[in-house]
Formats: sequence, structure tokens, C-alpha cells
Amino acid sequence: MGQKFTTDEETLIDIYSEFLANFIHYGDPNTISDNVKPELANLNLVPWKPIDPRDLQTMVFSTTETLECKIGIRQKQCDLLDDIGYYNVPYMNRK
Repeated sequence: MGQKFTTDEETLIDIYSEFLANFIHYGDPNTISDNVKPELANLNLVPWKPIDPRDLQTMVFSTTETLECKIGIRQKQCDLLDDIGYYNVPYMNRK
């Protein structure tokens, strides 16, 4: 009954899981562990840089695009929230 994933989706899940597990275990998502799945062993992970307010990058995980860090993702929406102040948007300021 479970979810059926395509091969591309399974690969994407594995890549994201590897980044997440590396971040949790090593504090760095870019470290490749010794027990990585064989199909990911030769994966050249795109460097996922620490947050820098002067250079905001977003890691894009996709089955249709190359794994990469992009700058300015949803910049117009972010600018709008900056302009109106996100504290004025009720669902974004829940505790």
C-alpha cells in the first residue's frame, strides 16, 4: 500500500537523506559517510554553504534540475515580506 516512487525520486530522496544525515551526524551536510549507499559513493555533493546574510543561497533538490545552490530563490516574495514586516503575517509568527 505504500507510496510508489520513480527511480529519479528514490535517488533524490537518497541524496537529501544523505545531506540531512551528514548534517545531523557531522554538523556538516557536505561530509560523505563511510556507510553511504554504493550508488551515492561517487556522488560529488554540491557544497551546501553555511548561511551568510550577504549571500543567501538555497539548495535546490529536484528530479528535473541539477542539484545546485541558487541565489535569489523567491526573492520577490521575500522582499514583499521584508517590506510589510513578516510579524504582520499571522500564520508566520506563531509560537
